[in-house]
Amino acid sequence: MADRLLEKIRQALADPAGIDTTPFDDLTPNRLEEVASLNALGDLYGRAGDTARAYGFYRRAVELYQADGYNTKAIAVLRKAARLPAVPSSAFWELGELYAAEGFRAEASQQYLRYADAERERGKSDSVLRAYERIVELEPGNGRIRLALAEIYYQSGLRDRAAEQFRSARELLEPAEETDEARRIADRLADLADDATGFEDDALPEELELPVDEGSEAVIDGPAIDLEAEMRGEKVPVAESPVSEESEESEDVLDLADEAEPHHQRPRSLRNGPDTEELDILRGALDELEQAEGGTAEESVDVIENDFIRSVDEEPAKVSAKADDLEVIEEPTAAEPELSIIDGESGESARVEGPGLDEVVDDFKDAMSTLTEGDDPQGHYDLGIAYKEMGMLDDAVVEFQAAARHKRLRDKAACLLAECFIDMGRPELAVKELRRALAAAGSEDERLGLHYRLARTLLARDRRSEALDEFLECYAIDVGYRDVAEQIKRLRG
Repeated sequence: MADRLLEKIRQALADPAGIDTTPFDDLTPNRLEEVASLNALGDLYGRAGDTARAYGFYRRAVELYQADGYNTKAIAVLRKAARLPAVPSSAFWELGELYAAEGFRAEASQQYLRYADAERERGKSDSVLRAYERIVELEPGNGRIRLALAEIYYQSGLRDRAAEQFRSARELLEPAEETDEARRIADRLADLADDATGFEDDALPEELELPVDEGSEAVIDGPAIDLEAEMRGEKVPVAESPVSEESEESEDVLDLADEAEPHHQRPRSLRNGPDTEELDILRGALDELEQAEGGTAEESVDVIENDFIRSVDEEPAKVSAKADDLEVIEEPTAAEPELSIIDGESGESARVEGPGLDEVVDDFKDAMSTLTEGDDPQGHYDLGIAYKEMGMLDDAVVEFQAAARHKRLRDKAACLLAECFIDMGRPELAVKELRRALAAAGSEDERLGLHYRLARTLLARDRRSEALDEFLECYAIDVGYRDVAEQIKRLRG
């Protein structure tokens, strides 16, 4: 059944009349378990321009490959999926995670960067920083890229995070005597230090003195209050202080108000007690109530209080003091900008956008060139095979070239490179690659295989004389190697 389905998909892909997905529109990814069919369906719908369907089939194939431990094949399929137009940005993140798991740090970073660019276009600043932070995690000892991240934090207004990264970058770069970077870090840290409030852990200052002009008769004084006990809801005894006749009257008024609504629940205008003008308003209202027929002041005080509060709160809030007519006016609170990144430690907020940040993001991308590739030739070789099997020849060439730089895999990678070039219709590149590998070959076994592969490549291009020379080289090393003797006899005949 699976073989028949795969054959039908391949026929549809090869149909010269064009792509027709109709016979497969009733298929859903989760009902299929054969990765070859899923991969082929992804190719089919991708060519038809149906990104959603194509991505669904590719994504299912990735899940199955991962479940079986074939991460390199999962990478190959997901890389195809990530090339679809309008693909979800999550594909880049997942591809980065797969690369990172296989030790491909540079490739992983490129995918995280694609994810960050896509999320930045969507205005998802938290996701952008998440990607940049993940890149730094891949190589924690790289001071340049850490410095670039610190600058992004700084320009974004995330000053706590910026200070932490600047300090880490300083520790990493100082041994290398990076004088320009050292000066830049010092300047930034000095600026961040200047912004410090001096309070630790949001603690209140022990003493807060309010300035009073000399000659003023106003005295700011009062009983000491145990703030901690009051916050616990305990009744706090206070020292008696002189009470004026006016203050006694205000207490009577507030006692009536307390019966209707507890002190701590009343609006701030009454919670701190009214001033003289406010007291007169309340006193007059209560006198009218006492003379009114029916009801009592206590029963109606909530109505009077609400009317009074509304009249007071409609005006800008202010508190007046007799001394020099001193006024403390509450400034209107500016609306907070709509920001999407919150620094949990300090409450800082920032959005990763704007002309200033464009420059530092570019600097971050430049710093990524200092990321090391990692030394896993076998991984590159395996990934190249996965790409080649899925027809992703350009990607396979990149991986085989990386593997060919290592002596252990040079001849095998060179032969597969030649096959890729031939399949791409570039036989001259295949010949060039094999001759370059021959020049670097160390052992006879390596040379034998490369001479034979080169001879077959030349023969396929009808370059018989050159092919004969290569078969003779093989014969000189091993007369019984494969069909060398037969090929020589045929070419000479």
